[in-house]
Amino acid sequence: MPARAGQTHAYGELTMLRSFRFRIATAVRCALVVFLLAVTGCGGKGVVPVEVHLSLDGKPLADASVSLIRTGGEQGRGAFGITNEAGVASVTTFEPLDGALPGNYAVVVLKAPESMHTYAEEEVDSQDFNALMRLSAPHGTVRRSRRKRVRTIINEVYAAPHTTPLSCEVSSTSHEFQFELNSQ
Repeated sequence: MPARAGQTHAYGELTMLRSFRFRIATAVRCALVVFLLAVTGCGGKGVVPVEVHLSLDGKPLADASVSLIRTGGEQGRGAFGITNEAGVASVTTFEPLDGALPGNYAVVVLKAPESMHTYAEEEVDSQDFNALMRLSAPHGTVRRSRRKRVRTIINEVYAAPHTTPLSCEVSSTSHEFQFELNSQ
């Protein structure tokens, strides 16, 4: 039934009211999303600044590679860093020196020899072009038995997550760790 002059149709008012409510609800939802993103930091990576202090036989361990490897089946990225002259490393997870995610870690430490020959030598005939090319290829194309292994000048017990006695638990209140390594 058509509306007469001066009268409004109930269906039209209801449609306008629903449209208005929909717009208000959408605006509230958008504001809520913006607020939550602002509170969590647009993704909320949740990294905590972490410093690792290393000493070897009582002296600061400079130029050592430090890796924090997740343990206990925890998911998430590990972190890494290089110690300075004072034996201190600030670790990186997503961006340079941002820190580590909260959780439990095994601490792996490597220190390469001062010389440029940091890899175990393999005997290859210098005239065998194909053998030389295989050795210089990315690790994915070289047989496992022929891959080079990095040497470390500190005790090799610290070089793997399953053998290292070093561990730490990163949290918002615990983010600075000191480790004394032994050369024996």
